[in-house]
Amino acid sequence: MDQRTCKQQTGAHPPPQRSSAFSSTRPPSRALPSLVPAQKTGSSMAAVSAPADAPAATEDAAWPTLPSAPDATAAGAASAGGGGGGDGGDGGDAPAGGDAAVGSGCTDAAPVAEAPSYPLTVEYCPMCGLPPEYCRFNSNSVFAKCKPWLKEAHPTLVPELFEEGELETKLAAMAVDAEAATASANAAADAAVASSLTGPKLVKRAGGRSTRVNPEIVIHTDQRKGRKQVTIVMGLDLFDIKLADAARACKKAFASGATVAKSADNRDTVEIQGTRAHEFADLVRAKYKVPAELIFIVEAKTKKRAFP
Repeated sequence: MDQRTCKQQTGAHPPPQRSSAFSSTRPPSRALPSLVPAQKTGSSMAAVSAPADAPAATEDAAWPTLPSAPDATAAGAASAGGGGGGDGGDGGDAPAGGDAAVGSGCTDAAPVAEAPSYPLTVEYCPMCGLPPEYCRFNSNSVFAKCKPWLKEAHPTLVPELFEEGELETKLAAMAVDAEAATASANAAADAAVASSLTGPKLVKRAGGRSTRVNPEIVIHTDQRKGRKQVTIVMGLDLFDIKLADAARACKKAFASGATVAKSADNRDTVEIQGTRAHEFADLVRAKYKVPAELIFIVEAKTKKRAFP
């Protein structure tokens, strides 16, 4: 009996019938079109429908499992053991090639660029006033005037001015001259230090008197107002060290204030904010090449060597 006949006989609607699909909290499954893996036909890929007897895929079916990543150890062993031996090859003849491929990438180290030293020194052409790399961008007449200087000072910038083999000879000679100049500069610096250490030096005291003092650097700390500590350095002038340059070096190295002042006995000193006795001893030894046995630090009214 359908709903219309039931309504005509009873005058009421029949009770609703619950579908079995609503008895569960999950929505009903819907059939999804299933396809078999695509088959390659010539140069195109054609998707073929699944056969009639294949089970229909539903939403309840699990998602396909993704292939797991290959084991790194197994992959490395396979590549090192000669996995590229060709189709059907057993890889027995390729261990040497595999080992070379694995080990060759770890032996070559990338070159490390040298850090620039500051302040930078820029050389300019005496003819045009530009750096030598930019002389070529002048007019032909101006560049012709720069060529003789470039040929002597920077031959690599004008290789067309040299005949075959002449440029290499010029570079070798310049390398020898540079080594000789460096050795001469080092010898001059050593001689200057040695001359500064030969015997006592005459130093003016308060009241216009002059006395002879043995060359040495004495570093001690003092207290100013508000319990501020300052480091006082005496004796830099005995080594021909410019006090203003030493003060600037302290500002840069210690990031603190430093100034040139006079002591109570009319001696030129460098005052550094903070307790920097040992740090300044290292600085003056490394920067100005002062012998370690001539650097002293006064602690608790006791004078002792900074580098025992």
